Amino acid sequence: MSETPQLTFGQRLLNLIRFLLRLLFVLVLAAGLGLGVYYLTTVTIPTVYQQYVQPVEENTQRLSALETQQAQTVETLQKQLAGLQERLTALEIQNDEQQHTIAALQEELDAQQTAINIQSESSKEESAQLHQTLDDLTQTLQAQKNALQSLEQQISELNSRQESSAADVTELAYQVKNLTALQSLTRARLFLAQGNLAQAEAGVRETLQAIGELSSLSPEERLAALDRAAAYLNATLDLLPSEALQAADQLEAAWQLLTAGKLSPSATPTATPTVTPTPSATPTPAPTQ
Repeated sequence: MSETPQLTFGQRLLNLIRFLLRLLFVLVLAAGLGLGVYYLTTVTIPTVYQQYVQPVEENTQRLSALETQQAQTVETLQKQLAGLQERLTALEIQNDEQQHTIAALQEELDAQQTAINIQSESSKEESAQLHQTLDDLTQTLQAQKNALQSLEQQISELNSRQESSAADVTELAYQVKNLTALQSLTRARLFLAQGNLAQAEAGVRETLQAIGELSSLSPEERLAALDRAAAYLNATLDLLPSEALQAADQLEAAWQLLTAGKLSPSATPTATPTVTPTPSATPTPAPTQ
C-alpha cells in the first residue's frame, strides 16, 4: 500500500482560503439572489403591474362600461326610432286624410263658385230688366207729369168746366203718384238685388210716402189694396237688413199690388219675377229722370 502524502501547513491554509472564498462567493451569490428577488417583488413587479397590467385592467373595465353604455344608447335609440316610425306613420295617415279633405273642400269650392257665377249672370240679367223697367216708368212718369201740367193749364183756362174735370184731374194725379210709387219701388228692388241695403230701405220709405199721398187721392174701393201694399213695405223695413230674401218677397207682393190695375182688393196680382238679392255691395246707380 502507498502512503497518503501529508499536507503541509501552507497547503492546508490555501485550501482554507479557497473554502472561504467559495463560501463568500456562495454568500454573495445568495445575497445577490435575495436582493434580486426583493427588488423584483418590491419594485419591478409593482412597476410592471402599474405600467402594464393595471392600465389593461382599467381599459378593460372602461371598455365594459362603454359597451354597457353603448348597449343602453342603442336600446334608447331603437325605442326612439320606433316612436318616430309610429309618428311618421300617423303623420302619413293624417296627411292622406287632409289630402282627401282638401280635395273635398276644393270640389265644394268649385261647386259654390259655379253657383255664384250662375247667380251673378242671373242677377245681371235681372238688373238689366229692372233698369229697363225703371227707365220705362221714368219716361211714363215724365209724360204723365207733362200731361198733368198741360191739364192744369187747361183747368186754369176753363174754370167753368172745373166740376166735370175734377174727376179727371184727380185720376190723373192718382196715376202720376202711382207711377211715382212704382218708380221708387222699382228702385228699391234694384238696390236690394244689388245688395245695397241702405238705398233699398230709402226706396221703400219713398214708396211708403208716395202711397200715403195716393191714399188722399184714392177712392174707397182702392184704399184696402193700398193698405195691404203699405203693410208689405213696412214688413220689408222690419226684415232689413238681416232677412234680405224675405224682404224681397215682401217687395214682390207690394209690386204686384201696385201693378194690379185699379188696385181693387179683389184684383188678381200679375206675376213678375222674384228678385233674389245679391249679398255683395255694388255702386249706387243714379236714377234716370
